[in-house]
Amino acid sequence: MLFYAVQYLAHTISNTSGFITEYLDMLQEEEDGNRFCSLTKENAVKRRRIMFARTYYLVFTRTTGEPGNPINSLIIALLKLFEARYKVIEHKKTLEDVAKLPEAATQTVDLAAQLDTHIAVLRLFGGMMMLGREQWQDTGVVDKVALEGARPMPRRRKLRKLDLNIPIRAEGALDTGRPRASKRFTASTA
Repeated sequence: MLFYAVQYLAHTISNTSGFITEYLDMLQEEEDGNRFCSLTKENAVKRRRIMFARTYYLVFTRTTGEPGNPINSLIIALLKLFEARYKVIEHKKTLEDVAKLPEAATQTVDLAAQLDTHIAVLRLFGGMMMLGREQWQDTGVVDKVALEGARPMPRRRKLRKLDLNIPIRAEGALDTGRPRASKRFTASTA
């Protein structure tokens, strides 16, 4: 959803292809070979705001550049669920019994559990559809596709072993047999 939204809707990030690469294609690797999402995506989940290049927050605007695109509310609601899910995952790594969490944390567990099915996400999308036409007025596609002229990512590349503090490209995961960190690859890039 975010991949297509930043391509076709007006927003505050001027370097769209750089953002797409950083957010969707980069990953981090630990010494034991475990891979996880980019720092940009990790920060989005932890802070409920998508930041790029340390100073620019991704905010969708109306096609006029004015604030007020309702898709921002949807993204914030989704990030709230993801944040809860990752907090629970971290607690489970350090604490065997989730039932021993303090009361405030049990609310986080309940929030995270909403992602166990598709119901919460379907409700969020349904709520967005119910906003009415006037809320979505002037939030249509921009005149030009934001990634026009961008070079497509290569389909296969050997995964390079890099310093742990430097993110690596996710497309290398295609040759490793391990799950990819990015779902961006479609039939059009295959």
